[in-house]
Amino acid sequence: MVFDILYKISVFGDFLDIEPTPENMVDMIEKFKDYGMIPSVFQEMSLEVDYINNTQKNEQLQRLSLVSKDNKERLLISSNRIDFEIMPSDDKAWSDEKLSEHNKKISDSFRILLEYFKKTSNRLALNSNTIITNIEEKQFKDIFDSFSKPIGIYNDKSLKKWSTYFVAMKEIVIGGKENLNIITEINEAKEIKNIGQNIYSKGFLVNIDINTAPENTDSRFQSGSIGTFIGISNKIKADIIKDIKKAGDLI
Repeated sequence: MVFDILYKISVFGDFLDIEPTPENMVDMIEKFKDYGMIPSVFQEMSLEVDYINNTQKNEQLQRLSLVSKDNKERLLISSNRIDFEIMPSDDKAWSDEKLSEHNKKISDSFRILLEYFKKTSNRLALNSNTIITNIEEKQFKDIFDSFSKPIGIYNDKSLKKWSTYFVAMKEIVIGGKENLNIITEINEAKEIKNIGQNIYSKGFLVNIDINTAPENTDSRFQSGSIGTFIGISNKIKADIIKDIKKAGDLI
């Protein structure tokens, strides 16, 4: 079984002035009525550090969000980022049609927000958590061995804990040339509990983070850029998961 327990698209920028005012709440009800999401409020922790006096102050900010009725889809508008996150309610991989449906909703939602509030973004990201579980012992070992490069002392011993971490950069085009950080972390999990509280046999947790390089701070991404990024990053994510599955002959 291979399925996501978290899928998130994020845009970064200056969104501090998008506040949960009565006017904004009413306008968001109207604009998102066809998407099954309603306005809400969440708390964002803000840390202010005074380096001169060596003091710090924690502050809770009231921030605007939009949530589905079952709370499995959430659009969180923080002061410096907006996250659209989906937490699937079952343990099935999305079909291509379902993934396209979700991505269109995400792209449309960011378009509505950025155009309504006249915002642009300086960074884009995809994050996902994928479970690989209920697999045969040989499949587990094949995946384990394929992504292991142990130091000599570990070669003939049973590892008590195992994970592997890869980082690479890829050049893409979204309007202009962009450098993507592509990060994959694979962790062994002896017992996997997903957000639906189902418990599975041992397997792997795969965390994927694909993001435009933070060194470029220009606010250059408009609403139309997000759909392009989603398409590119989803292709990379699919290839990563495909290669991991191939290592265990899960395809």
